[in-house]
Amino acid sequence: MVSDIVGSERDPDAIAQRKWLRAIYGTHPFSRPGEGTKESLAGITPSDLLAFHKAIFARDGLHIAVVGDIDANTLRERLDQLFGDLPEQQTLAPVADVVPKLGQLVEENCDLPQTSLRLAWPGVKRSAPDHFATVLMNDILGGSGMTSRLFEEVREKRGLAYHVSSELTLDKLLVTTETRSDCAAQTLSIVRDVVKQMAQQGPTGAELKAAKKHLIGTYAIDRLGSTSSIADRLLDLQIHKADVDYNQRRARSIGRVTLKQVKAAAKKLLSAEPAILVVGRRWAARMSKETHLAFLLPWGFSWEERIWRPVGQADHADPRSRFAGLARHWRSRRASRRNGAPQHVCRLLQNTLARHQQAAGG
Repeated sequence: MVSDIVGSERDPDAIAQRKWLRAIYGTHPFSRPGEGTKESLAGITPSDLLAFHKAIFARDGLHIAVVGDIDANTLRERLDQLFGDLPEQQTLAPVADVVPKLGQLVEENCDLPQTSLRLAWPGVKRSAPDHFATVLMNDILGGSGMTSRLFEEVREKRGLAYHVSSELTLDKLLVTTETRSDCAAQTLSIVRDVVKQMAQQGPTGAELKAAKKHLIGTYAIDRLGSTSSIADRLLDLQIHKADVDYNQRRARSIGRVTLKQVKAAAKKLLSAEPAILVVGRRWAARMSKETHLAFLLPWGFSWEERIWRPVGQADHADPRSRFAGLARHWRSRRASRRNGAPQHVCRLLQNTLARHQQAAGG
């Protein structure tokens, strides 16, 4: 285990994951690496393992799902043989709930040919009244694979990524994708635009109808296709304290969700500023809001100036110097009255430069 940890110290994705967890969870236990640290592993003794075993292996924390050719009496006898001598109650300390800290950018700058992007918005608990409305919204946004909005905009229309999806985790809605490093800024901008449109307008009636059909129709295939998958599903329902008739009620609950409810769920969750994780080359995703500045160039300038592309699509120079150079050039042209750039364009460049300088610490 220590060897794996030492190896992960040079793995950009592992480094980024640790930074991501610390950033969004702070000092909460969720921020700790599941495999531990070199220091924590070195301090574990055999008595620690025995104490942990005694604390966790108890009957009140035990969930069992059985699927197969066995009758209730035989099963009862087998379970008593296996687990009858366990302690009655666990003695673990409860873990407090935590709300992820969103609205921040976490970067791991490394020279890789591909940049990974991860964006997190608020999620909902499974017990929340708008849970199924959120599930349907997520299916339309990025959960339904090749028919989702994100897949359509990022892959089908532009070919920027092989895979892009969204999923509901325990406490957040997570969007993930990977793309060429020189396309990271464009990809991030498109993802944010798709999410923003969903937050502001919600899905269409046709999209909601298709999502209901997909979630109801594929449930048995995805979750109930074998004895092992049925057992996994029954165990999951117990852990989340769902009623025994959940599988029967699920389709009716999804069918009753209205378009208004899905739009409300989208607005509530997706209007927040996300936490963003970028693993790749420096400046690859800093230009998400200025990706299309190149098209503001007036036609009086040279061919190279007109098709100038934002950082991440041409080279990886610091954008501060490139913005500054263009702004100076345009100001000099305006001063000499030769095809001068409009004043609002110069102000836009100056404001953009100032924002990037501030983001980069001056």
